[in-house]
Amino acid sequence: MTHLFSIATRDELWSGGVLIESRLSHGEARCRGNEIDATDRADRVLIDRAEALIESMRAAAREHADARVRLVASARRVNDFEREEQTIAITKDGVSVLNSSPSPRPAGSVARGEGHVHVPLAWQNGSAAVLLHEAAGHPAEHHHASLQWPAWLTIRDEPDFVIDDAGDETRSVDLTRESPATLRRESFRDIPLPRMTRLIARQHDAPFAMPGERIDVHLVAGGAYEPLTGLVTISVAVADLVNGDDVTPLAPFQIRVPRERVARALLGATGDPVRYPGVVCSREGQEVVVGSFAPLIVTEAL
Repeated sequence: MTHLFSIATRDELWSGGVLIESRLSHGEARCRGNEIDATDRADRVLIDRAEALIESMRAAAREHADARVRLVASARRVNDFEREEQTIAITKDGVSVLNSSPSPRPAGSVARGEGHVHVPLAWQNGSAAVLLHEAAGHPAEHHHASLQWPAWLTIRDEPDFVIDDAGDETRSVDLTRESPATLRRESFRDIPLPRMTRLIARQHDAPFAMPGERIDVHLVAGGAYEPLTGLVTISVAVADLVNGDDVTPLAPFQIRVPRERVARALLGATGDPVRYPGVVCSREGQEVVVGSFAPLIVTEAL
């Protein structure tokens, strides 16, 4: 099967409300089976669409004069099907933040070391999507064995476009049972790989009780999954230790546990899925944006 993949990407870095770096990349790849013939051919239509997208995003970069802002916009075509992708990453005081999230703050009076979180956690603002992205999504990409997840939880990959980067129709899959069915690539130079597109975790009549003593997770700086060991690492950037009416800001900390522990630790959830924005996923050197949604989820200590 032969397909033609074309792309144009504008990538900008802003600091203090001022553009400090801008890069335009473009090219096409003609794919025949396992062979890829790639060139840096410029497609004016795709370039104009990428430029229009980035222009619509620059207001956000100018507004955040106290932060570093990265804007990425791309327009791509697979045979006759076209689509666009865009993302904004905002970093302030070394912490990734977005408008919908709490502002970063200095480290609090309580510091928790890696793997020593001894009270339940309430994953606020859709942040549980990052936890499940690493514990369920990446293992699915690597075809790892299924785990026993709570019956009240579903974790699905639901593409919001109909044709993938290899020219095939996309479809929704259950990430607790099978691998993503969508092939994605970062650029025309890359090989399409089965990747997540839009991870959506939903609760269905889940039990829920908010622990009186807990850690409220507000902002997650990043996550990782180690496919050889099955370890999930989550870097928590902004969190509070809550004990009744007492709220103490926590220093940033890491959680590092086996993925099986994450599945067993899920206690309950409430509400509809909330998007946790700005999730950029890297695998085998290819960065792609993954929409990530989750309700408020409570876990045991991790």
